[in-house]
Amino acid sequence: MPIFSPKRDKYIIVMYHYIFNERPDRRGMHPRRPADFATELDFLTAHYQIVTVPEVSLAARQNGPPSCALTFDDATRDQYEKAAPRLETKGCRGTFFVISSVLDGVLPITHGLHVLLSYWSGKQVVDRYHRFLEQNGKLAEREQLIIPTNHHLNPLRLHDDVYTANFKEFFPSLPVVWQRKFLTATFQELHLNPQVLTAELFMQAAEIQDLTRRGHVIGAHAHQHRPFDLLTQNEITVELTQSQKILAKILGITSSVISYPYGRLPVQTAPILAIVKKNGFTSGVMMAYRSVAASDDQLLLPRFNTNHIHDYLLTGHIKF
Repeated sequence: MPIFSPKRDKYIIVMYHYIFNERPDRRGMHPRRPADFATELDFLTAHYQIVTVPEVSLAARQNGPPSCALTFDDATRDQYEKAAPRLETKGCRGTFFVISSVLDGVLPITHGLHVLLSYWSGKQVVDRYHRFLEQNGKLAEREQLIIPTNHHLNPLRLHDDVYTANFKEFFPSLPVVWQRKFLTATFQELHLNPQVLTAELFMQAAEIQDLTRRGHVIGAHAHQHRPFDLLTQNEITVELTQSQKILAKILGITSSVISYPYGRLPVQTAPILAIVKKNGFTSGVMMAYRSVAASDDQLLLPRFNTNHIHDYLLTGHIKF
């Protein structure tokens, strides 16, 4: 049975990331080609009304018509250039989730990894990481810090080879200072400037403001894009308050919808959701590959990955 089926899944939220044609220096980002995005959009608009995130939840509760929200994590520049115009030609609008630290010129850890994996294979990156530990006096802690490569740590990452998948899964759990040290060392080796890359990869204030004027929704993707299940409650509070402060400065209002970094939350969600609500959010999306149900908490709404839509279209049993 496919993970996604329009006959079964009436109320859906779809998650997109990069949208551009592949290029050698960006191959680690696994972008969706604009032509494929256009095909998926044609399919979705033929089978669903395109609405906002809270409107999908409302439709599910009211047994309304099939509804879909299109969401774009990270608010990358390619989304502004490739996705937003295509949406508008179909009379649709999307929700774009901003990592607010990029507006201060800070390259998020995750996207730094994507850059490394564009220049080196997963095995080459893992080997460099292990050498980095040894060169920085971490040999004694190697058992705790080494990345296993004999099995996938997360079954949701099976689309990547084991080195790439486990590096992406493991690296965010390291102390931030070590993450930054490793990225600094490897970027120097590659002669890359993280500030320049940040400006190239992400929307800046002018583009975010322009999307709002054009009717799109701007959401929060936290400040530094750190996984909430690895943070303290105080750290999560800082992530959210900083994000809202920066978005309010740009847009004049705070955001009401959040995409949790990595789609992850602690097992005990109640204390975290209380913090989320306190910071003004009324809708939240996460990684749980299914349709929205009437019983879903509006701060814990599931999303399909664009790959699920793509895989369904590849079956060839589609009528637009």
